[in-house]
Amino acid sequence: MPRNTSLIKAARLAAAAAFVLGGCLPATAAAEKGNDYWVRLHKSSPIAGRDVASPSTFAKRAALDFAIPMTVRYEFDNVDFFHGLSVTLASATDLGALKDMPDVAEVHEAGIYGKGVRVAIIDTGVDCLHPALGGCFGPGCKVAFGYDLVGDDYGDIHVPAPKPDPLATCFDGFHGTHIAGIVGMEVPSNSSFPGLVGVAPEASIGMYRVFGCEGSANDDIIVAAMQRAADDGADLISMSIGEYGSYGDGAFTIIPAAVAAAGNSGSFQSFATELPGNANGALAIASAENAEFPAYPVRDSNGEEFRYGALFPFPEGNYSVAWTNDNANSTHGCSPSDYPPASALENDISEYIIVVRRGLCSLTQWQSAAAAANFSRALSYPDSSLDNIFVEDFGLPSPAKTTDGSIYAFGSTTGNTLEKAARAGKPYTLTVGPPRAELVPQVGGGKPNNFSSVGPTSDFKLKPQLMAPGGSILSTWPLTDKSPGYGMISGTSMATPYVTGIYALIKSKYPDLTPPEIYARRRACASRQSHTPSFDHSSRWTRVYLPYDGETATRNFTIRNPSSAAVTYKLSNLPTNGMAYWPEGSTRPNGAGFQGTRFVHLTPLPFSAEVNFMDGDEVIVEAGGSQTVSFEVTPPKDQSPLDIPVFSGYVQASSSHTGEKLSIPYVGPAYNCGDSPAPGTSLTAEDRKDAWNAARDILAAPQAYVASDKSDMGDYRIFSLNGTDYPVAYFSTTQMCQWWRLDLLPASTNFTPTYYGYDPAVRFDNLTEPDMPVNVVFGGVPILGYLYQSNPPADYATNTLIPLSKGSYRLLLRWLKFGRDVDKADDWESWLSGVVDIPEVPSGYTS
Repeated sequence: MPRNTSLIKAARLAAAAAFVLGGCLPATAAAEKGNDYWVRLHKSSPIAGRDVASPSTFAKRAALDFAIPMTVRYEFDNVDFFHGLSVTLASATDLGALKDMPDVAEVHEAGIYGKGVRVAIIDTGVDCLHPALGGCFGPGCKVAFGYDLVGDDYGDIHVPAPKPDPLATCFDGFHGTHIAGIVGMEVPSNSSFPGLVGVAPEASIGMYRVFGCEGSANDDIIVAAMQRAADDGADLISMSIGEYGSYGDGAFTIIPAAVAAAGNSGSFQSFATELPGNANGALAIASAENAEFPAYPVRDSNGEEFRYGALFPFPEGNYSVAWTNDNANSTHGCSPSDYPPASALENDISEYIIVVRRGLCSLTQWQSAAAAANFSRALSYPDSSLDNIFVEDFGLPSPAKTTDGSIYAFGSTTGNTLEKAARAGKPYTLTVGPPRAELVPQVGGGKPNNFSSVGPTSDFKLKPQLMAPGGSILSTWPLTDKSPGYGMISGTSMATPYVTGIYALIKSKYPDLTPPEIYARRRACASRQSHTPSFDHSSRWTRVYLPYDGETATRNFTIRNPSSAAVTYKLSNLPTNGMAYWPEGSTRPNGAGFQGTRFVHLTPLPFSAEVNFMDGDEVIVEAGGSQTVSFEVTPPKDQSPLDIPVFSGYVQASSSHTGEKLSIPYVGPAYNCGDSPAPGTSLTAEDRKDAWNAARDILAAPQAYVASDKSDMGDYRIFSLNGTDYPVAYFSTTQMCQWWRLDLLPASTNFTPTYYGYDPAVRFDNLTEPDMPVNVVFGGVPILGYLYQSNPPADYATNTLIPLSKGSYRLLLRWLKFGRDVDKADDWESWLSGVVDIPEVPSGYTS
């Protein structure tokens, strides 16, 4: 497999980077914990004829029926995530009785807070002065270690100016501070959100700053941060960073134990997980929507009461409502031109709430447009014509400041109250009541966010492997100027530190477990989640890598039984939806020449693999022992390679003793991808006349054509390079490959391609040998120079020939499928063009 050794690719964040201002304060003491426990309840009673307690009734039953007094801290009634509650027992002596209650499936000591585990975060720096993050930096502090590798200006000039303190306090540099809070914040009682805690509040956090105040970061800086974190004794590295790349190539092949964001490209295409999440050593994390959202009361002039979701409430009072344009040319709040000018309003613009129809653009774009139109308060309502639960839910953009440094007051509503008022077209007012927040359930709570990147990788590894809450996450924010110190944002960036915190809890309880062992436990015990109804891919998020290539394959796994009694496991196959690049029941979409784009959303399809357990579907694992289970997976047949069909499912092992259900996911191509053509293979007569033919199939064969009239250049053509008299190469892809290249060869080459772009029987005399030396030997072929390279490519690519001297040339297109050797010429497949003859290069010619 080829490896990109360049260390200059730019990594990206979903948010801006940070300033560094001064140093951090001395350490302060951590809070003490009480007799706190997590109680997971059975979803149905293991005792026949007995009702099981719900999270809301459990404490009362414990006190009345079992004399176990307790204080309930939080109830969790989402059966797909955690069905139970967190409690504080009046006495630790009641723990045994609590565990013996028939309603109880499992009890964890809530005293496990990640103590002793060192978690490194590679990000934009952290406001370690924040009281919820300990208020200090160094040994004994919550943010106990780390380093600034870049300095403030790195993002602009990529010249590092390192310093030993990773402090970052500017408002726009919120990303790292927000990440750190999710891992381990402890919000004090005098805060706006008293009692809010991170996943592992006693873990030691390290921050390694690799982003300046804005811009990107190079791979070498990121790898240097990883190395420094490892040298500083980090148990795990958390990386909420994204870089385009479809598999673990380049610098990130050396990644240590890491949890990394899968990326936020799920709305755009499949096979879209990003590096470093795609690195083989990383656990890639997808995002699910938060279960609840804070909402505040409001009453309208029609007498209706409803709630609006917001991080902080609007000031109490009466407000007139202004509406964005809703005509045929409107973008429904996505552009400043959609907003009424202040001169068109009867009262001062500060007395208005602008109301926007939500769903056409991102929340951040809507916020920017409203702010540009000088509105300081805005509400949105969902577009009822869209079948999207994430539009129906509450949602907010990232916090932003007004010109005077205050926080913009933005909120969102659900239901159709505002939509009905907008259609009525009458004067309308809103009365904002006292700021009494209530946590309201989200319709999409627990569902994979539609922005969350979709796997598998281009070489059919299963990424992402886990999903965690990442939608609408409240956490710490840099304390600077008028910042409230807390913010709510969404992304796989937020899901990643959540899993990092869980890792810290497990590592704290079981310090001898290795990263692969902890990963395996999390995956085997994870709940299976379906995608949203309009985009239901059924549970791809918790799978491990079990690749196939269109043929029956045998795999195995091992069940270990640490208990004191033998356990019988029932084995079963749980198939999920097949997935394909093209919509079911539709032909492949065609496009007009270069305007054509491939339909890139995965579509659920009703095919699945068959699973056969080699030694039967039941296995007995003796006390303290282990048992290896072998199984065969046979992919579905008769699937078109052009669809890039993917099958998936789970092998489940159900315990007869405890009812525990463990699962191992599988995924693979439902066709023989190794033998399927990678580019298109045919051109119509119309395509040869006009490469921009409106009826051209996007997956047509590679072609070299004349820029002036778009006609195929054929076996031979002389080009003057004057005006538009130059050649253009055009090709599209049908399969995922690890490498594509377009190279320049002399026309006299004796190279034999897989496919010809000309008639090989036609011979030409008196060709001019280019006055150019061989530039490099790549893939076993001497080339004069390359015109295009990609791993992996876009769905189609074009490139204009740039000759360096007069002569006769051919264009060589090559592709290398996964599992083949970049250095072996025979492992590459290829297409070769006709003769491009350049009698003379015009003076001053540059393109």
